[in-house]
Amino acid sequence: MKNREEYSYESVKEYLHKQVTLIIAGPSCEEDRTHYIADQFRESSIPILYLDYGESDKKYTIEYWCQGICTKRKIDHVNLHSVLEALPSISFKCVLADITSLKHSVMMFLTYTLLTRIPVAHLFMAYVKPQEYLNRTALGKYELYTSTTPPRTIPGMSARNKPNEVIIPFLGFDGDRFNNIIEGMTYDEIYPIIGFPSDNPYWHIESLRNCMLSLKNTGSELNIRKCKANSIYDACQILEEIISENPQKSFVLVPLGPRPHSIACAILYAKHQNVRIIYDFAEESSVRSKGVRSVVIFNLSPFLT
Repeated sequence: MKNREEYSYESVKEYLHKQVTLIIAGPSCEEDRTHYIADQFRESSIPILYLDYGESDKKYTIEYWCQGICTKRKIDHVNLHSVLEALPSISFKCVLADITSLKHSVMMFLTYTLLTRIPVAHLFMAYVKPQEYLNRTALGKYELYTSTTPPRTIPGMSARNKPNEVIIPFLGFDGDRFNNIIEGMTYDEIYPIIGFPSDNPYWHIESLRNCMLSLKNTGSELNIRKCKANSIYDACQILEEIISENPQKSFVLVPLGPRPHSIACAILYAKHQNVRIIYDFAEESSVRSKGVRSVVIFNLSPFLT
C-alpha cells in the first residue's frame, strides 16, 4: 500500500497556490462547499476547467477559463482526453481537481482519464466536508437525491460481465439504491463497505440501518468491512485486500458512498483488468448541505502511471 498522502488544506495551501497549473471543478451551485475551492483561487491567474455531463444528450460540457477568455465545448467521452490536451495554454504539470463539485460519474471518468490517458506530472484532489447535511425527513432519513436511473457502467469505463463476480458496494444513506442495483444480479459474494468513523456521530449506524434489509436478504451482513469515511487511500487499501483474498474472481464496484470512495473505485478500475464499476447516476438535490467543516487534500501522484 502506498503512503497515505492526505493533508488539511491549510497545511498545503501555500504549496498549492504556487505549484498548481490547472484547477478542475464542477459547475457552480448554491451549496457552500461546492464553490469553496474555486473561491480560494479566484484571485489567482491559474486556469480553471469546469466539467459536467448531461444525461439527456450523453455529452460532456467543458467551460475553460484562461487569461479571461472562456472556451466552451460539448464532446463525447471518447474525445475528452484529446480535447482537454488541445485547450489553449493548458498545462497538466500540477492538477487540482475539486471532487466536491463534480458529479460522481464525471469524477470517476476524469480520474481514469488523468491516470491513464493524459501525461499528468502531479495530481491533487480536494474534498470539502460540510458543516451539516440538510433535507432530513420526519422519519430521520436524509433525502440527498431526487432520482436515479437503472444501473450501468460509466461511459468510457465499460466492461463485460464475467463469471464468478464479487460485488463490493460502498454503502450510503439510501438503502433503496443498494437494493435496486443488486436486484436481479448474479454473484458469488458481496463485501459491503461502510464509511467509519463518519463526520457526524452515528451516520454510519444510520447507513447500516437503511441498508440492513438488503444486507440480510443477500446474506452479506457478516462480510461488512469498514474504512475511513473520507479517505481515498483507506478505501483503496480495503479494495486491494478484498481483491487479494479472492483470487481468480472478477469484481463489481458499486460506489454509493462519499466521493472519496468513488475516486478509489476509479483508481482500482484503472489498475485491475478484472474490475468494473456500475452506477445508478443519482441526481443529487440542488442544496444538500450548508457550511464548510474542513477540507482534505489528497496527493494522488503516486497512482499516476
